Amino acid sequence: MNSLSLKDEMEIWKQASNIRKKIAMETAAEFLNEFNAEKALKQIKNSILNPLYERNPFQNTLEKLSFSLYLTEKSIDYVLQMEVEPIKKLSYANFFVEIGAREFISPFHPDKIEKNLTASKAYGYFFTPISLGTRMVKLALKDKPKNLKSIVDPACGIGSLLALALIYNPEIENVVGIELDSFTANISHKLLVRISKDLGITPKIKIINQNFLDYVLNYEEEHKEKFDLLIMNPPYGRVRFLKNSLTNKETKSGLTEGISELEKKLREETILNAADLRKKFASVGLGKGTPEYSKVFLAISTKIVKQNGYVIAITPSSWLGDESGRELRKYLVENHGISCIWNFKESAKLFSGVNQPTTVVKIKVNSNESKIEIQGPLSSLEELGRDIQYLDTCNIKKYSPEWYRIPQCGNERAKILSKLHNHAPLSSHKKIYNLRGELDLTSHKDLLSDNPNHWRLIRGDHVEKFNLKNPEESEKLGFVDHQLFIKRMGKSNKLRHIKNWRITLPQCSYMNKKKRIEACIVEPNNIIANSCNYITLEDCNELVDNLLLLCAIINSAVIEWRFRLFNSNNHVSNYEIDEFPIFKFDTETEMLTMLKGFLHKPIENWSKIEALIALMYGLNIEDMKVILNDLEYEDKDKILKYMDIYQEKFSNKDFIVYNHTLPTLSELDKEMISYVKQGGNWEDIPETVPSKRLEQIREMSKRRGKVRTTYYGRLNPNQPAYTISTYFNRPGNGTNIHPWENRTISCREAARLQSFPDSFIFYGKEGAVRKQIGNAVPPLLSYALGKTIKAKTFVDLFAGAGGLSYGFELAGLEGMAALEIDKDAAETYAKNHSSNIDVIVGDIRSPEIQNQLIESVKNKLKGRTLDLIAGGLPCQGFSTAGWRKPDDERNALVTYFLQVVQKLMPNYVLIENVEGLINMNKGLVLKSIHEVLDELGYIYYKNPWVLSAEQYGVPQMRKRVFIVAAKKGLELPKPPVQYFDKCLGRREKESDRKTDRYPVTVAEAFFGLPCLLSPVFTPPLEINPLYSQWCNNIITTEEFLNKRGKIKIEQEELDAPQLKVEQLEFTF
Repeated sequence: MNSLSLKDEMEIWKQASNIRKKIAMETAAEFLNEFNAEKALKQIKNSILNPLYERNPFQNTLEKLSFSLYLTEKSIDYVLQMEVEPIKKLSYANFFVEIGAREFISPFHPDKIEKNLTASKAYGYFFTPISLGTRMVKLALKDKPKNLKSIVDPACGIGSLLALALIYNPEIENVVGIELDSFTANISHKLLVRISKDLGITPKIKIINQNFLDYVLNYEEEHKEKFDLLIMNPPYGRVRFLKNSLTNKETKSGLTEGISELEKKLREETILNAADLRKKFASVGLGKGTPEYSKVFLAISTKIVKQNGYVIAITPSSWLGDESGRELRKYLVENHGISCIWNFKESAKLFSGVNQPTTVVKIKVNSNESKIEIQGPLSSLEELGRDIQYLDTCNIKKYSPEWYRIPQCGNERAKILSKLHNHAPLSSHKKIYNLRGELDLTSHKDLLSDNPNHWRLIRGDHVEKFNLKNPEESEKLGFVDHQLFIKRMGKSNKLRHIKNWRITLPQCSYMNKKKRIEACIVEPNNIIANSCNYITLEDCNELVDNLLLLCAIINSAVIEWRFRLFNSNNHVSNYEIDEFPIFKFDTETEMLTMLKGFLHKPIENWSKIEALIALMYGLNIEDMKVILNDLEYEDKDKILKYMDIYQEKFSNKDFIVYNHTLPTLSELDKEMISYVKQGGNWEDIPETVPSKRLEQIREMSKRRGKVRTTYYGRLNPNQPAYTISTYFNRPGNGTNIHPWENRTISCREAARLQSFPDSFIFYGKEGAVRKQIGNAVPPLLSYALGKTIKAKTFVDLFAGAGGLSYGFELAGLEGMAALEIDKDAAETYAKNHSSNIDVIVGDIRSPEIQNQLIESVKNKLKGRTLDLIAGGLPCQGFSTAGWRKPDDERNALVTYFLQVVQKLMPNYVLIENVEGLINMNKGLVLKSIHEVLDELGYIYYKNPWVLSAEQYGVPQMRKRVFIVAAKKGLELPKPPVQYFDKCLGRREKESDRKTDRYPVTVAEAFFGLPCLLSPVFTPPLEINPLYSQWCNNIITTEEFLNKRGKIKIEQEELDAPQLKVEQLEFTF
C-alpha cells in the first residue's frame, strides 16, 4: 500500500474542493426546495455547528449551516463510490468533513463561500492528514503487530486513523471509535464499513456517540475489555471563554441583540466545565489552572489500554514543558513509559489553520521505559528517520526535578546538559530574586502616560541584549504616574525592588525568533510591566559586577540553547528562569576577573564573554560547537577561537574543585609521612622518629604478630583504597596518605573514593564535611541496590549527606522525603538532591518529627503505596572499628526506624550497617529486627547481604551489610550484580590486577584533580580516565559501568555473577 505525502494530499484537497463546489452548484435548488426549518434546526442543535448557530454570524445562518451538513453527506456518498485505493478515499473524506465545519456555501448563492472557525475551534475539529496518520499507525505497529487485535480512537472524527490501522494491519478484530458529534459518528461508521469491504475483511466495528470523558468515568462499571492500542488526534484548546472570540474575525458573532446574554452563558458553561474536569480527573495529572482538552485526553486514555499496550497521540507540544503540563508529565513518567516523541516545528504546518508546534507521542501503558526515542524539531514529515536520538528517562528528573520538563534532545546533548547542571539552578542561589514585572498593563492602564516627568515604563518590546530602547521607539505609552502606582502597590514586596538595579527580559518570545532570551540592565526608579520578567540581587542599589555578570550569563548562547531544549511555547516563564543553571560567581578567580572586566563594554567584547562563560560552565570546544551549530550562531568561529586561547591560558587552574584544600598536619605527622612508600605503612617509619603511638604499635606487634597494618598507610595507586572513615585527615588512623604527595587526602579525594561526583558539594566546617563523607553509603553501591530493588519511590532515614539517596536517584528512583538530625548534613543533602524531596531536620525519636515526616510522605504519594524505606543507621554501637556497646542508645534507633516502617508500610525495607551488626549481642540484635519484620508482615533474607563496595565501581574496599525485606506477596529483590572482582588488599599479587574486571583504583579516582603539593612519587603513566569522566558528569553511570566493568547493564543478570543468599519463608 503506497503512502501519501503531504504534497499528494494537497492535490487531493484541491480536487475535493472542486468536487464540493460542483455538488453545491448542482444541488442548491433541490436543497432549498426540500428545506424544512424545524428539521434543520434540530439537526444543527445536535451537531458541532450549534455554537456557530448561537452566534448567528451570517445572513441566512440556518440555511447555510444546514446546507453545509447536506453537502458533507452528499460528498461522502460521492467519495465512497469512487474507484480509488482506500487510502485516497480517506483523504477525500477527511477534507469533505473537516471543511464542512469551517467553510460555508450559501444555497442562495452557491458560488460564494464564507469562513468561520467557531465550530472547528470549539471541538478541535482539525483532522489528521492521512500522510501523518499513516506514520502514526506504522509507529504503533512497529513493536507488536501480531498481538494487536483491538484498537480504539477516543476522538475518532470520521475514523481515518482506525481505517488506516485496518489498511496496514487487516488482522485487527475489534475496532471501536468514540465520537461526540452524532453526525460525524454516522459518517465514521459508514466509512469504516466501506473500507473493510474494500479490503475484504470483517472486523467488529462499533462507533459510540458519546463524550470520551464520560465514557472513561463509567468505563470500569460498563466495560471490562481493555484495548491493545489507542490512537488519537484529541481535541485541543483550553477550557476557557475569551470575550474577543465573539468579535474575532475567525469566530465572530453576527448578533446585534442578546450578545451579552450569550457571553454570560458561554462564560458560565466554561467555568463549570473546567471545574468539573479538574474534580474528575485530578488523579491522572490534571493539575491546577485552566484545563486543556488534549492533556486531559492524553492522561485518561491510559485507563482503557491493557498493560504494555500503547497510546499513540498527536497533540500540541506545549505539554512537554509548560506549567500546566507538570502534573501530566509527572503522571506519565511515574506510572507509564514514554517510548517515543516526534517534535514538529510550527513551520511544519501539519494542520491547515493551526499555527503551533505539534508532537506525536507513543506511551507504553503501566510499563517502565528506560529510554525515549526522540526526533526533531522537524520541519516536515519527510525529515522523520533522518536523525533519531535516545534520551534516558532518568534525565528528565535530573534536569528538571520539580517540573519534569522533557528536553528535546538525546543523550549526546544530555551530556552537555549534565555539565551545565553541575551548577546550581538560579532558584537555589541565595538573595537572587526572579519575578514578573510589577505593573499589570490591563489593571493599571489608566496610569500610563507620555509624560517624561513620570517614571519610565519598561515593556517587552523595549528590551534587547544589553540594550534598553528609548520609549519613543515604541508606539505605546512609555511612562507611568509613579506616585499613584506606588500607592496602589501598598505593601507589595516588589516595591523595594523598584529602588534596585535590575535585569529584565521579555516574557513573550516567539519560537521562530533568532534570539529568544534577551536581557538588559534597568536602572532604579523604572517600572517594569508584566510583559517582562525581572531578576535582582538583595539590596542592589548600585550597579555591581555580579549583576552585570548575571545579565551576561542569561544572554549567553549556553542559556539560549538550554532554554530552547525545554521550551515549547512562545513565552519565557519565571519557573523556566528558575531552572537556568548558574555557575558560582562569588569566588574570585583569574578567569572570572577577566570575564567581569569585559562586561563594561559587553557588545564589543561579546565573543570573548561567550567563550569565558562556556569555560566557566566546564564546557569544552566540542561541546560549544554543538551548541553554536544548533543555534546557527553567526560568530561561532570567533567564539571557538577565543575558547581555544583561554583554555590554553588558564589550563585547569581556574576551574573550581570544591572541598579540595590542603589538610592541616603537625610537623611530626609531615615527617612520618615522608618515610612511607606507596602501599606501605607504619613499618616504613624509622624508630628514630619520636612517637609514643608508634612505640605502642611496635610493642603490640612483638607480642601478637603484625598489627594495625593500615595505620600510617600510604594509598597504593594501583589498588582501591581501604575503608574511608571520618578521620581521613589523620595519617595514624588508617591508610589516608596521598599516593604521590606528602599529605593526607583532601575531602574531595575522600569523596571520590566514596564515589561522589565532583558536582556533589559538601557544606559545613572541615570536621563536619569529613563526618558526612566518612559516614556515607557510596552512591555507586546504592545505585546497584536501586537497580535490583524494583522501586519507584523511596524515603531515606538517617540520610546524612545523601549517598544512599544519590545512588537511588541515579538508578531512576524518586525521593519523597529524607530525615537527618545533623544540620550541616541536611544542608548538604538539600543542595545536592532533587528539590522535590522534603528534607526534614530533626530527631527520629521525636513524635513531632515522625508525624511531620509521615504527613509529608503521604501528601506526596496521594494515596499511592510507598515503595521503599531505606536507612543507614548510625553504626558506632555496632562497629568493629571500636568497642561493641550493647547499652549504646544509638543501637535503639533501629526501633524508631521500624516505627516509621509500621506507619508507612512500604513495599520494601532496606537497612544498611557495618559487618558488626551480624554478631552484635551474639546475633540477638539481628534476630530482634527479623522478629519485628515478621510481625509487620515482611519476608526477608535470613542472612543479610554483605556487599564489597569495590565490586560495584567504588574505588574503595568497604564492606557493608544490608538487611532486605519485602511485603508478603511480593518477590524479594535479587542481590545486586557484581560488576568487578573483589580486591585482595595486601595479599594481592601483580597478576591479580591484569583482568578486565579489576576494581577501580586510587589512581583512577584521583585522575584529573589538581595537585596540592609537588609529587614525591610518579603517578602511573597510564590511567583509565573513565571514572574521572563519570565524576565530572561527562559519561553516565551506565556508560561508566558498561565500559569500565565490561558488562552490559541491560543484561546484567546473564552476564554477571550473583551472590548466593538464603531466603527465610514468611511467618507471622
